[in-house]
Amino acid sequence: MFDKKKKSLKIQINHDRTRLGPCGVPLLFGTPERPAVIQGQVVFETDYLCKGGDLEIEYTAQANVEWSEQTSQFSIKGQHNFDHKKITVNLKHAQRNTIEAGRYVGELNLPVDPIKVPSSMTLEDGEVCYKIVARIRRKFPSTDLTVEQHVWVINSSIASPRAALQDCLSPVYLSQKPDPSNKVPGITTSCDLPATAFWAGETIPVVIKAMYATTSLYDNASVFSNESRTGLLPDWAMKRNLDKNGELNLESGLPSISVRLKQTIICKNKSETNEPERSNYAVRFRLNQSAVATQDGWSIGFFVTLPHMSEQSDVPNGPQAHGDLSTAAVSKIVHTADGLKQSVDCPTITVKHSLKIHLEYKAKASNKPLVFKHSTPVSITAPPDGDGIPLRFTSMNWPPLTTFRSENTITGKMVPVHNIRSFMVSLLLMNSRA
Repeated sequence: MFDKKKKSLKIQINHDRTRLGPCGVPLLFGTPERPAVIQGQVVFETDYLCKGGDLEIEYTAQANVEWSEQTSQFSIKGQHNFDHKKITVNLKHAQRNTIEAGRYVGELNLPVDPIKVPSSMTLEDGEVCYKIVARIRRKFPSTDLTVEQHVWVINSSIASPRAALQDCLSPVYLSQKPDPSNKVPGITTSCDLPATAFWAGETIPVVIKAMYATTSLYDNASVFSNESRTGLLPDWAMKRNLDKNGELNLESGLPSISVRLKQTIICKNKSETNEPERSNYAVRFRLNQSAVATQDGWSIGFFVTLPHMSEQSDVPNGPQAHGDLSTAAVSKIVHTADGLKQSVDCPTITVKHSLKIHLEYKAKASNKPLVFKHSTPVSITAPPDGDGIPLRFTSMNWPPLTTFRSENTITGKMVPVHNIRSFMVSLLLMNSRA
């Protein structure tokens, strides 16, 4: 009786067996300080003289998209390679296109640049994937020997809590145009963030400030003003929101505030652009502590805890999850299609994020509220090594706010704060002791 002839081709990736990606694929983490390295072996074994050429190994990190237009029966495809390498392992040949029996090993050592290449992700119409293909080509009528292995890589573009911040692969907005829907003339609102790039799941401090527009008549007198030229007076553009006593025509000088993180995904190729995915991700945080009035407006500081990577929003087509910003908590979220992704900007896939501030003032003489909208583009990146997210910003030197006061919702006491840094530290300590 003859022994059955055997040959095998397999890819072995070195990784932590206790941490696996989707479908059990190897899972790797990378940061600028410690880039992920795909290491392993491609092994070909045969116990007989078989047909075939040399062993070819191809590594690709790429973004793929595919979607179908409603008016067309054909699908539109796009592809972009972030990285591509080819390795050839010479095998022993008794004669041309014939491989001698034996065991052949090709070594893999493929570093991944966490700044240039985003994390692995799956989208409704595309994906970012890391793939290794090993192939031994054979002439007809024999078929090629081919094996494929995917690796799930999570890249963080932020090195460490004290390292210099680096933007992700997200569009950079040099200026912000005013939202045409803003209907509160004479009130200037700003949103202060400590950086533009954040880890998913990170707790970040946010400061919102509003100042009522005033101008010195000595420096810039309004032609519509008959007031005496003394002191500071409201700008003429704001007067339609003033009553006869010169006060704001609002029930309260402090608005209701909501904060929302919005994600937009766009797939495209060289000639076509897909509409943004219907399952756009959005999480709404609600504030349970009120702003505090100052001499020339109001200001408030609080923490926001961003969702974790791949954490789902609760409702498709404009989902919202409610949370308590004072304790940096977000309610449980129900899984839907995709979830939070890393910010990406490449020729085939764009994933962009923005932190949207919505202020709503109640008018005294109208049921229609006065609305102010502020949008700040941010970049979201994966946390390093999947560990807990440290607070990077409690030690930063923030600009002082001389009239800033905050009401802590746990103790119910008014706490005077001399600058944003001490406010953030005190709020964190009080919340942790509760």
